[in-house]
Amino acid sequence: MKRIQTRSETTGVGLRGRLGWRALATTFACTLVMSCGTEPNHQENKAEDELISFPDLLEGVFQWREIVLSVPAIPNDTAAAYFEGQLKAKGASDVVFIRELGLAFARFERIEDADGLRLMSEVAEVGPMRMYTVPGTPTPTEIATGGRERATALINERAARRVRPPATSAVPGGAPAFVQESDSLFAEQWALHRVHAPEVWARGTGSARTVVGVVDTGVATNHPDLQGKVVHAECFTLSSLMGRGPCRTYPTTEAHGTHVAGTIAARFGGGAAVGVGPDLALASYNVFEIAELWSDVNEDGEPDRILYPWASGVGVFAAVVAAVKNGDKVINLSLGSTYVSETANSEEARAAAEAWRRAARYANSRGSVLVTSAGNDGDLPGSYFGIPSMLGDLDSPYATSLPAEEGSVVTVAATGIRYSDEPGGASTDVNAYYSNFGRVVDIAAPGGDWGPNFDDPSYLVVNTVIELDPLWDSLMAALDGHSLPFADLPCVVAENCAPGYALYGGTSMAAPHVAGAIGLLVDAGRSPMTAAEVLKILSDPPIPGGKFGRGVLNVSRAMR
Repeated sequence: MKRIQTRSETTGVGLRGRLGWRALATTFACTLVMSCGTEPNHQENKAEDELISFPDLLEGVFQWREIVLSVPAIPNDTAAAYFEGQLKAKGASDVVFIRELGLAFARFERIEDADGLRLMSEVAEVGPMRMYTVPGTPTPTEIATGGRERATALINERAARRVRPPATSAVPGGAPAFVQESDSLFAEQWALHRVHAPEVWARGTGSARTVVGVVDTGVATNHPDLQGKVVHAECFTLSSLMGRGPCRTYPTTEAHGTHVAGTIAARFGGGAAVGVGPDLALASYNVFEIAELWSDVNEDGEPDRILYPWASGVGVFAAVVAAVKNGDKVINLSLGSTYVSETANSEEARAAAEAWRRAARYANSRGSVLVTSAGNDGDLPGSYFGIPSMLGDLDSPYATSLPAEEGSVVTVAATGIRYSDEPGGASTDVNAYYSNFGRVVDIAAPGGDWGPNFDDPSYLVVNTVIELDPLWDSLMAALDGHSLPFADLPCVVAENCAPGYALYGGTSMAAPHVAGAIGLLVDAGRSPMTAAEVLKILSDPPIPGGKFGRGVLNVSRAMR
């Protein structure tokens, strides 16, 4: 089987090692990629069955509908049975409820039957079930072409971006006493220093009583920087919620969630990296699973298959509810789903927005705050809107329309850094070229980029990962004959995939800096919603000419 071929023109900012297609974005209403910023190449459009093929467990995913019921919550089994009966009378099967939010997800063998839901008094809004992705690391090619086109790196090119720290390294001069000699990457963590996290550790490093939930691709609990940090872990995939597949809490698709977790709370002296709140506790919610996609034809004239990590709307909402019930005071969502402007006023958009409004109310009313990445479309709202990040825009028709203390999300944009050419000169913030911005953004934090010449990965954000190359080699081999379920790979089953460190970039990397900072403030006695407001008010001034909320995260100012 051929490796994935790179392309010179695709849509948006892609996931690491994944091939994006303009035709794919067009066919699936831009739900599988984070941007729809260019017009489709109509010559590349293909029939849906030529473009995508899901494994057996995921067949028919596009037949699912997200149903916002007319009640804000389903109070008991009797009510659930009633709603299930009403939906099945319309042709629904595989009905899954998120009772706390008054949501239902149902599969329809004949998708036209779902149209009848709009006539039911029990249904307030209905739309396709959203598919969520994690924003990924831009490649140098993406930036060189202005960020609207991309040639995604081959899977094995990830190794070129991996950081291999020396076996030993002296503690950096002036480092806080907490930092251990083994924390050899501390001096290289420019993002950590930019938000002034080390300056507050003498006042507080967090504690196990404050838990930050990570709704993502799972957290590798065997990583030395994260061992003993994860106090609970759960898994919510569509396959498992349907009872048709395994669900592992350990990462089965990506190291993305492990990198996010390390940014929040990698511990002192564990491995090589340190997080914003090194003694905060973590909770992990794995919502991602693998789909098999067909790419454009390769050099031999045959289509390539690739593996695509995705999360279902029902899984994401189930994870948010679980995190709130578990008492996670901060919940990080470095993921999202994007609509283009042509669909921003559609029924599906209204359904998704109302569902997330309910999730925000549910979390905030129970003492939790949602922190979400703004997205990597590099565009203003108006040409797109993203879920859940758009809920922070109070001028948007999709805003939560609630006072700050009652219901909202904290939306985080990404910045990069530039160093002075003068000895001892101050560094400056720059707008990360890919980051969404505008009114949707509450605050900005480091997400990294490729430097002033678009060729230096040290300008990205370094933190914890697990070794992906052996994992993906096994997945690619398994895909040829479907001989091995993706979640049953040996190192996943044993939960011992090789730990490492990598440089990632994106608003996915910016959000956990803010989540960790809120965690520190909560641990110091602030309520989560108050902590979020304090961070915004006491941030550094916004970048001149930028549109990144109140400013750039400064943990030290907020902790005074």
